[in-house]
Amino acid sequence: MTQPMRRRPTITICLLILHCCIFEKLSWSQSLTDLSLICPFDSSLHACEGAVNPFSASGNVKIVPLEGDQRGAAQFAGHDDTPQGERRAIEKSAVIFDGRNVPPERGTASLRIRWSGKRQWSDGQRTWLAVLVPNGTGGTEIPSEEGTSLALVKDADNSLALFVYQFFDGRLWTDFRSEQSGYEVAEPDAVPLRIPVAKLRANEWEILRFSWDRESNKVWLCVNDDVRQADVRFRKGAWSCLLVGTPPNVGYAAARGFDGQMDHLLIDYRTPDQSQGVGLHLPASLPPVAAPALQLEPAVHLKDDPWEARLESTLRTHLRRVLESQKCGGWAYSSAFPSMMRFLSSSTVIPYTDDMVALSKDQNSAGAAVRLLGAYEALGDRKYLDAAEQTGRLLLAVQQPQGNWVYWVRVDPKELKPISLYSPDLAPFEDHVQSHPVLLLYRLHTLTSKAEYADAAERGVNFILKGQNPNGSWSHHYDLKEGCGKAARGYKHAGEINDYATTDQMQVMLLAYRRTRDAKYLASYLRAADWLVAAFIDKKAKGWAQQYDENNVPIVARHFEPAAVSLSEGISAVPRALIQTYRLTGEEKYREPLLKWKAWMLDNRIESPDEKSAGWHDYYDVETGRGIRMAKEKVLPADPRDVREGGYTSLLREVDRMENPPTAYTPGEVSGRAALTAQRNYMDFFMNDINPQAGTWTFDHGPTGASFAPQTVRVLFVSWAVFLARQLRGQIAWDHPMSGLTMWDWVDIFTHVMPPSELLKPFTAEEMRAAREFSAKNP
Repeated sequence: MTQPMRRRPTITICLLILHCCIFEKLSWSQSLTDLSLICPFDSSLHACEGAVNPFSASGNVKIVPLEGDQRGAAQFAGHDDTPQGERRAIEKSAVIFDGRNVPPERGTASLRIRWSGKRQWSDGQRTWLAVLVPNGTGGTEIPSEEGTSLALVKDADNSLALFVYQFFDGRLWTDFRSEQSGYEVAEPDAVPLRIPVAKLRANEWEILRFSWDRESNKVWLCVNDDVRQADVRFRKGAWSCLLVGTPPNVGYAAARGFDGQMDHLLIDYRTPDQSQGVGLHLPASLPPVAAPALQLEPAVHLKDDPWEARLESTLRTHLRRVLESQKCGGWAYSSAFPSMMRFLSSSTVIPYTDDMVALSKDQNSAGAAVRLLGAYEALGDRKYLDAAEQTGRLLLAVQQPQGNWVYWVRVDPKELKPISLYSPDLAPFEDHVQSHPVLLLYRLHTLTSKAEYADAAERGVNFILKGQNPNGSWSHHYDLKEGCGKAARGYKHAGEINDYATTDQMQVMLLAYRRTRDAKYLASYLRAADWLVAAFIDKKAKGWAQQYDENNVPIVARHFEPAAVSLSEGISAVPRALIQTYRLTGEEKYREPLLKWKAWMLDNRIESPDEKSAGWHDYYDVETGRGIRMAKEKVLPADPRDVREGGYTSLLREVDRMENPPTAYTPGEVSGRAALTAQRNYMDFFMNDINPQAGTWTFDHGPTGASFAPQTVRVLFVSWAVFLARQLRGQIAWDHPMSGLTMWDWVDIFTHVMPPSELLKPFTAEEMRAAREFSAKNP
């Protein structure tokens, strides 16, 4: 009788524990309505359907199967150096989600991870696991909005820490650097929470969570069921993006990311004070993982021939992506696919905001619009002209009082008016910032007859003329306040070749001369050509530097751009400019440096059994002729992995042929059919190289994964072929203004404004005399 009585409390306690466990399990279970983002990482790096933007931008991360399980996990390659040497930015790993997937007011981010690489809980190193980046940031510019960032970091003291960064008054760059931190990620403004994790085992799964509530100014940090809370002052603003497995800076900073496995990622609308078990479990039933869908655009003009129909469909499908990626009248530098988030380069992981319009780099918006007009000429669809006009109207709105444009603008998406300008006191000559708007505006004037486009173009041309240095070069930029050209480091009247700073302006001056016959423009062009001759370096290394002081001494620019002979950005334009000037003038002085440069290049080519690995380094020491590189202001020996051909073999052949200008193309049925047949292999390559999911050409953008450039030059190759195929069918007249352009002419957007037959006619003796006299009277 007594034994059952003694056991009754035990039974009661067990039932209570079981009830509590069941209750806790039920209360902690995830409901789909509580979740804004579900990423199980079983078969894809994208999230489940139902998120605002379920697609990630991911690079150097792969799905791997889990042992004894049908599920998978995301394996991060990490950021640490490899046996081959320093891990370059393009080799670093990241998963990036659109910030619109993350609730701004309150929520929880949960990730289940284990270490599987060099790093672990007790290694005494700082490892970045996740970062919520505030809105109003992107690329490299200082943010124009304020905001608060939260970062989940395994810190060097072997604690899991919640870092807090406060963005305001331009105190932090968008990649979390400050003036004090230099190239490194700045230290956080606060670390309100830490949980010791040194005793956790590297190969065991752990669930990490961090939460926020803007209204109560509270944050939470959790390791499994260890929940801790603190107060934080939040600044206004939504989230730009969620970075997973990466620090906010992947360029030259020492910060390192995750190199283990991640089983799932959840974003919940709730915080631990609303549900203690928030983020601990995946829902029992998941929606399908999102997958990109592609609908090919059908051919319209060439549909009765299979090959030509495919060619036209390829062009139209790519152009659909171009129009989809246009925001506020322009484009950013590249768009990740399929997320469509927009990034500056493979050295950045923080996307641009949708209201940012790029006016610089090869991927600038004006150049993209000129290429879109090439497609308009080939297809005749008004929507392509309309999109280019959106860019043209934006350029009219942001052209500055002196006639120049700036690096980029932020635009009101409703009014399509500029909100802010980057560095409004500087007018860059590099990266096509002045030249490509001029070309677009001239093209739009030709196609629409609207006088405002021609007027703005002329103002741009005359600003470029005004900005030329006394020695004939153009600088990195023109300082509008001081009224002179400057290098990136402030040298006055400094000559710049990097990023086409001088050669682009030369072409604008030549174009202006042909349009007006005004000797001042030809004089400007010839002075610039003379400067390229004077800037030739004839020492152990031979060629041109990226930038010079006013006395033609090579100088350093960015921390990775040494004072050296260069084969990097924009240098290839110099031999072409001198070949062109030699043909225009017949003067031997423009030929002489090319012959010396060619001999040096052939002597210094790095051969390899793998032809793809043959070529040259980017930089060579002037005095020793050895290959070098520079990082964080320090000159180092060249990395043997960094050898590239860079198109220079073809350019050397152009030097060989400089005495023999190309034969002019005469449009007609026989010549047109022969030209199209000759380039059929090119077209097959372009069609076969399309990403079948994206419907456009993508490239590996390092930590942001597959990306496409709306401004890709490939669109002009294919536009030429479609244009010519339509001519052969009688759909476009043979006297069309662009009929006389070869495929290679189509690729050069200067020829879209004026054909080579007009632009590149040799100068007469009278023209040369008038230009030289003008220079003598106006030194």
